[in-house]
Amino acid sequence: MEDLVRVKFDVWSTLMAFGVFQGVFLILIMLSYRKNSAVFFLMGLLLIVVLNLANYLLLSSYLFLEFPHLMYIATPLFFLQGPIYYWYIRSLLGKLKRKYAVWHLLPFLSAVLFMFPFYELSGIEKVAALEPFTSTGAVALPTATFVFMAVQIGHSFVYVFTANQLLRKERLSGNSRYKENKLRWINRFGYLFMGYWVLDFLVVTWFAVEGAIVKEALYLTMLVNALFVNVITFFAIRNNREFSQIMLKNEPEPYKNSQITKETSAKHLEELLKAIENEKLYLDAELSLNKLSERLQLSSHQLSQILNLELGKNFYEFVNEYRFKEAKHRLVLPENKHLTIQAIAFDAGFNNKNTFNKVFKKHTGLTPSQFIRQHQQKESPGLSS
Repeated sequence: MEDLVRVKFDVWSTLMAFGVFQGVFLILIMLSYRKNSAVFFLMGLLLIVVLNLANYLLLSSYLFLEFPHLMYIATPLFFLQGPIYYWYIRSLLGKLKRKYAVWHLLPFLSAVLFMFPFYELSGIEKVAALEPFTSTGAVALPTATFVFMAVQIGHSFVYVFTANQLLRKERLSGNSRYKENKLRWINRFGYLFMGYWVLDFLVVTWFAVEGAIVKEALYLTMLVNALFVNVITFFAIRNNREFSQIMLKNEPEPYKNSQITKETSAKHLEELLKAIENEKLYLDAELSLNKLSERLQLSSHQLSQILNLELGKNFYEFVNEYRFKEAKHRLVLPENKHLTIQAIAFDAGFNNKNTFNKVFKKHTGLTPSQFIRQHQQKESPGLSS
């Protein structure tokens, strides 16, 4: 035992440590949101992933030599990932039952019993059991352990598949644009979680082929866990509003008690699109929500509701999209070469240069000047050589 490599931190260990820190930080941030079932379920999922990462960190850095009793303490929790994910999706869809069947917890309790013989070992015995990992990078895979892993993955996959089928059924039913956008974000999370389990399945298959738990496969699993945490953290930061409203149900669905029916809303939307396109109302730089609602004989609240629920946009997003298309068309017209970009933007209905540049960059990924140069190069490829 004396010749065992002591605690070390390489690239993989650093990656795991960063993932653990990032996951804990995100969980603490979520504690500041209004508490509801969705928040607790997502926190639970993240906590299990973080504990899994911490377990891999103990292995990759050889910290288990110093803290052997921390090894695999979270392993039984893997049998809770499937149920928690299923309940989380149901809570986001507003279909969560108030009572949960106790049988959902039976696999978790069985896992505790399965792991109990390892938990009873002394620290020295646990280190001895994991010693081959430090020397050869592999630990023997007993049949019972393989069956345990396979059952755990199959168990979770059933829940994930059932939840995603429920989500698919919800998307196929008629929904407002607001709900469609909500379902789109939830569906992306569903695909992410499904991919997480598919890769886990591949790793266990790798173990079965090798007949051992090999270091390379563990590194792949580490990477998947870290990626899962990173993607959720990136989404929470990049799309804070959607993360709060949709993934954490931090705000009630807008216009939930509205008196406007779906048929009436669709009819008004058709009238709105005809007016805005045929009469080019968006060219009016002074066009406002109140002005447009008066033109359509609607209240500003009703018009705002139609735009949000049917198109998933607010008034300025809706109008500026038309202005952007108009400006984009005019920028490349030969007869407008003598006009400045700002003049074309104002002619298209924008009344602020910064707003125009921001909207243009959002839709094209280019500044107006870059867009013009790119168009010129396509029209005259010889000039760019």
